[in-house]
Amino acid sequence: MGQVSRQHRGGNEFAGGEGNGYTHPKLRALDRSYSGNDVRHRFIASSVYELPLGKGRRMDIANPVLNAAVGGWSIGTIAEFFTGAPWGAIEQTNLTNTFAGSPRPNLTCDPLLDSGRSRNDYLSQWFNTSCFAAPGLGNFGNAARAVGFEPG
Repeated sequence: MGQVSRQHRGGNEFAGGEGNGYTHPKLRALDRSYSGNDVRHRFIASSVYELPLGKGRRMDIANPVLNAAVGGWSIGTIAEFFTGAPWGAIEQTNLTNTFAGSPRPNLTCDPLLDSGRSRNDYLSQWFNTSCFAAPGLGNFGNAARAVGFEPG
């Protein structure tokens, strides 16, 4: 499951769906999973370029009204590259007869597919959808809050 510092015991995060309340007080082990903020690798770069328009710059504008309108502008950009965030599956219909948020399905097999496949195959299907089944009326599913990581 990873290091203890990368695990989370519930909370309001995006891995597993909106809300992410506890499944049931007696099933708290299902809420112990990867944090929705667990992004293993992240690179962020930013830059700012000041346009050479305006008073005291390469393209000096003597007119004060025109200088106020077009002088002193800059262009900036931010780029972010990161590996995939954790994901989880939820049921669209709550059949538990409780007010539990984000009901989860039953996990019948390991949904993680071989990551050694071609990039196109991996991006078209990065987990096995047949490993999830509806838990049935009045039952809680056994899937954890976060099951795997998205491609990144």
